[in-house]
Amino acid sequence: MFVGMLPKNANEAVLEAMFEQFGELYEIHMIKGHDGQSKGCAFIKFANRDCARSAIDMLNDTIPEVNFLEVVPCM
Repeated sequence: MFVGMLPKNANEAVLEAMFEQFGELYEIHMIKGHDGQSKGCAFIKFANRDCARSAIDMLNDTIPEVNFLEVVPCM
């Protein structure tokens, strides 16, 4: 799934802590610019589709810290 509007200082560890509560994570891929800095978005892959659906249902439209979090399925 795609996760957007992340704080620029968010990293893989932050996302792992946020999403592992929904199930086993297969991969976290932060989108980074040429300078190596986060672009404020990532792709999260769960081992199980139902876990991804739960994360979407629970986290979409939530506000972690000061930024809006948008979670959409990546088909």
